[in-house]
Amino acid sequence: MEGMLTFTGLVVIVFGILQIILFFKIWRMTDDIREIKNKYLNAGESGETASPADSSPLPNKDKTENATFETGELVIRISDGKQMRIKECSNNKYSCYTNNGTVHEGDFSASEIKKFPYKK
Repeated sequence: MEGMLTFTGLVVIVFGILQIILFFKIWRMTDDIREIKNKYLNAGESGETASPADSSPLPNKDKTENATFETGELVIRISDGKQMRIKECSNNKYSCYTNNGTVHEGDFSASEIKKFPYKK
């Protein structure tokens, strides 16, 4: 009976050590994901793409640093081509929403968005 108790104790100790190792591995992976996210979000600002598969689905013909946008205007996020509407502007950042103004997509600079191309 004493041997079974010793074996169970060893299993619990090994299990606890493995749980601690797993915790730190997952923690390090979240930092990696944060770096990847920042790489792809910042790629649109610097004008470079992270890889050929990342290239924007929509052409960047009218991308200008000095672009001005108005509240209520339809815009497209350059990084992925998502259509959004500007709800407010502050500190040269445009708060963009989707789904009739209910989902906040983020605050973007003028270099991250472009005007929606209307066809007349």
